[in-house]
Amino acid sequence: MLYDGFGSEGVPGEEAENRLRNLMWTISGDYALDTKLDVESYERSKYISLYDAVKQGAFARFYDKNAFALYLVKKVYCGAEERPLTELAQLCVDAASYRRIAEERPGVPELRDRAFSDLLEDSFHRMSATLPGRIKIAFMKNSLYGDEGGEKQVRESVRKLLTLENPVLKNAQYVNARRYAEKNKVHFQNNRNRIARNVEQLSDELRRSLNRRSEPERQTAYAGTIKPRLLWKVGRMETPGRLFEKTLRRSNSDFAVNILIDASGSQRDRQSDVAMQAYILAEALAINHIPLQITSFCTFWDYTVLQRFREYDAPREENRRLLEEDSANF
Repeated sequence: MLYDGFGSEGVPGEEAENRLRNLMWTISGDYALDTKLDVESYERSKYISLYDAVKQGAFARFYDKNAFALYLVKKVYCGAEERPLTELAQLCVDAASYRRIAEERPGVPELRDRAFSDLLEDSFHRMSATLPGRIKIAFMKNSLYGDEGGEKQVRESVRKLLTLENPVLKNAQYVNARRYAEKNKVHFQNNRNRIARNVEQLSDELRRSLNRRSEPERQTAYAGTIKPRLLWKVGRMETPGRLFEKTLRRSNSDFAVNILIDASGSQRDRQSDVAMQAYILAEALAINHIPLQITSFCTFWDYTVLQRFREYDAPREENRRLLEEDSANF
């Protein structure tokens, strides 16, 4: 076993806590880490407390535990019940950290199995009285025996936890994003002709505007080609003003366009239309060789999330990435 030298049952509370904290520090590599550990369970089963120390240390090593704690605090502030939320959060901590630490420390799987077995034997009836407890039971049984039984809500919850344990599995967010991307593509195919007409019309209108913009513009100036018809002002006026004419030629390449798409949840019902509108605009600009950048934005708590679909110097084909536009699903 990984931690055979850790002592026997009945280690005094303070000594047990010191040992558990040392184990957590060793796993995390952070000797200033201050996380509350499950010391109470040590008297009933040292494996429960040992695995809790390994789990907390691994999570602190591989993830930002402060950001996770802040997320939980905000959930409680918004009305979530603290105790059930904390229980579910610890399952997430376990699922997210287990495989990564097990790859480095071969004794962890055996320690985890012993901890889960002791937990099921010691606290089964207490855990089965609540939904978070039943989810925890199902999660541990799945780990020990591959058991996928239980009520539908419990099975779905365990399935989501396993996506954290095995990042290769497709999580629900990824599946939803793919579904919306396919919906955008179907919408594009069903409206291909209308979209092509809109692109052509907008492109032609833009081209005419650019042609008008590039036409030479003449204006009076203090330097340039002299205008004989204005020379009468010299000697007759204190400030004769501009006596020359200058021709200005403006280039169509002296500006760029940045398309910013609202990808917030409020746009979910019309996200296919938003994606198509952005696509039409991007195509018209690209046809006229105008540099453009495409970015979408949404918010998550206090953060603004940006997704870049195209850079200024990207080929026109990059506009098709707009079909992947998915409101609030980044």
